Amino acid sequence: MERIKTNIIQLEKLYKEPCNEWMQRFDEDGKLDAHEAFKKYGEQYEWLYNNSPYDLIGWQIEHDCFDWEQDSYYVAKCCPEHFNKDKYNWLKYSNVVAQYCPQHFDSDKYNWENASWAVAKYCSSYLDKEKYNWKKYSLAIIKFCPQHFDPYRFNWEEDSWAIAKFCPEYFDKEKYNWKKYLWIVEQYRPKLLKFKPKNV
Repeated sequence: MERIKTNIIQLEKLYKEPCNEWMQRFDEDGKLDAHEAFKKYGEQYEWLYNNSPYDLIGWQIEHDCFDWEQDSYYVAKCCPEHFNKDKYNWLKYSNVVAQYCPQHFDSDKYNWENASWAVAKYCSSYLDKEKYNWKKYSLAIIKFCPQHFDPYRFNWEEDSWAIAKFCPEYFDKEKYNWKKYLWIVEQYRPKLLKFKPKNV
């Protein structure tokens, strides 16, 4: 069903009644200017898209009054058909694209520095080993897409324990942080203790 692009919400067309606080904001005819109400009282895009046939964001985009800086999140989650890669706030909401609309993924615009983990978790087919933040999010590779493991980029200093616990097939006795995570090997992979350095 195609949504209705408008800023005027009719109470009778909602699938679910809003809370009393919002009910009181409708006029005597059961109508509400959602664009003005969201500016005044705070955005409720997710509720509106889940409980009505309306497409407020589509209307706001057509009238050049949608706040891409603050509200890009809702385009990716609620109405990805309106996605605009040049206006989207990639710096703040890259992870939302990875989770809800990976079809709009853009490797050059994506915030790899802070949201690499979301690519590993939700859309690993787009993972770029060169751009991925291995220092901060190596663990996410092991947890969600070990097929992309790279022993030369992996953060052995901080995340060695995950190799021993979850992916012993990638274990490297030379790179493993024995001093910090010997106990993990002792607890989960005692057979690997034969590789323990003498000075540990």
